[in-house]
Amino acid sequence: AKPEMAQIRDERTLRSPSSMPSPDLRRQSEDLSSGREVPSRLHPVLHALSEILRLCTKAAGDEATAATALQAAHEEMLAQKAVSEEILKQLEPVPLFRCLLQLLLQLESCQGDLRRSATPILLEVAPFLARAMEAIEMGKQLLAWLELASEVMCDQGERFDAHARSLQLSAAKRTWALRFCARAAERCGSALAEGDAQLAWEALAKLASISDPGNAEAGLLEALCTKIVELYPSQARDFAKLTGAWSSESWLLKLIQQEELDA
Repeated sequence: AKPEMAQIRDERTLRSPSSMPSPDLRRQSEDLSSGREVPSRLHPVLHALSEILRLCTKAAGDEATAATALQAAHEEMLAQKAVSEEILKQLEPVPLFRCLLQLLLQLESCQGDLRRSATPILLEVAPFLARAMEAIEMGKQLLAWLELASEVMCDQGERFDAHARSLQLSAAKRTWALRFCARAAERCGSALAEGDAQLAWEALAKLASISDPGNAEAGLLEALCTKIVELYPSQARDFAKLTGAWSSESWLLKLIQQEELDA
């Protein structure tokens, strides 16, 4: 019993809502304000989100310590309000969004009393994600959400489910996660209108790696594919030819032909 109590006390030592940011976070803020480059190894925000995910996963699998774990997770999530826009801009979007999507899936999986206890965390995750999406450059976000959609489609559990081994992506959860990624990616579609042909090419490569849009789930991204073809028809045509997508059954070729007919 003593080791268990010690573990619970350790979890309670996480930052409280009224506490100051961690030394690493303060140091990162000082580096940003002084113009110094922040070393990539300093990612206290990602570390904190990973810890929140671990605690929520633990709560789902251990009713005895669920309340303590969720309270610690909530306090840690509240502490992320101290993260500035400048810090969010410097975070790599793929691991950041992956962790937040994992966290949303884990929280949405809670049932009964556990769901009620997890709700305060969920109410903090949504505005934090919104702040991150406002801070990070749209083009980077677009590619990040497409990469995550690819991971969801391929069910790469060792990458997408690092902490929540018990959280298997059922068909319903996979569809929910893919819809989330698709909506987020389409929101970033405005970046394509800025004339960045390289971004369009990279986005097509991500889309091609997901699946044939004949699949009902992957079809959620058809609007984004159509927008790329509409804005960059020559790049889309070249991409299709160079990647072997120039066949009668190719979804990309069909979109290109439809765009030419509409024109």
